[in-house]
Amino acid sequence: MASNKETGDENTNEFIAWRDRMNKTPELYHDYKRGSKLNKVRMADTLGFHGRGVFTDNKTISGLLEKLEIKLRKQGILDPIKPKSADKSGKKADPTESDPKQSKFEKEREHARHLEHDVCELRAERDDLRKEKKELKEEVTTLKQEVNNLKSQLRKFEVLDSALSGVGRLPR
Repeated sequence: MASNKETGDENTNEFIAWRDRMNKTPELYHDYKRGSKLNKVRMADTLGFHGRGVFTDNKTISGLLEKLEIKLRKQGILDPIKPKSADKSGKKADPTESDPKQSKFEKEREHARHLEHDVCELRAERDDLRKEKKELKEEVTTLKQEVNNLKSQLRKFEVLDSALSGVGRLPR
């Protein structure tokens, strides 16, 4: 049975692969559209996740999904988020008025999301490079065998050439 970290990494890699496939034909996102967000239940079913909780429990996927939704809003695929018009007191919320500690926390959280995303992408790149390295090693081994066969054939032809030139008969 896989550990939580392994399962989380597998889920993250699966989400990244799905996102990359979807980005090739962005109109497919319309099937997952639910207002200004993507339908997490439908995505979980498609990706084979056990429920939509993966999108909140896995911070890496949560950050990647948030970035994806922002990108899709900019492209006009998702609807824009409607601003909250007023709080309970009837006063409009001012986004510039925020708690500095909260702002710092949000910045650190966003930075952590970016780092987690970068780590996942680097892991995927590392895996691709390992696969490519293995394929290149196999190709080198095959080419070395071919070179050795050709050297062997060359030696045989050199012996034949010297024997024929010693007899005085040279092929035309």
